[in-house]
Amino acid sequence: MTSYDLILAAAAGAVCLAICVMLLSLGQRRRYEARIAALKARLSREGAGQDAPAWVEAFDTAVVAVEGNTCDRGYEYAVQETTHPTRTLTAIVYVPGALEPLSVKSAAPIPKELLRDAAAQIAALEIELPVRC
Repeated sequence: MTSYDLILAAAAGAVCLAICVMLLSLGQRRRYEARIAALKARLSREGAGQDAPAWVEAFDTAVVAVEGNTCDRGYEYAVQETTHPTRTLTAIVYVPGALEPLSVKSAAPIPKELLRDAAAQIAALEIELPVRC
């Protein structure tokens, strides 16, 4: 067997390997696409995963109209976000002597304009071990 035959055999093997990889990836892609289609169908049947865009028209702090919401919760959320937006604050506090920082969360939503002040107060906390909740 000559070197030319060896090179030709190696090239033929590489081509066969590439074809096998392509066929395998096409099969996997079909399976994943079928699985995604089944999940999308399940979500649409259950009513989840749908976008619920709402448009809010406001004048000063009064809400004039809310359109496009598909449920009462969407209406309430749109009004609350427009008139008085709030957020739940999560942060970490470093505890001297502890192996990991302490994760903290606000007990109730905080007005959005007060988030920086609340975060600064949390950052200024000095906690000692042991921590009891």
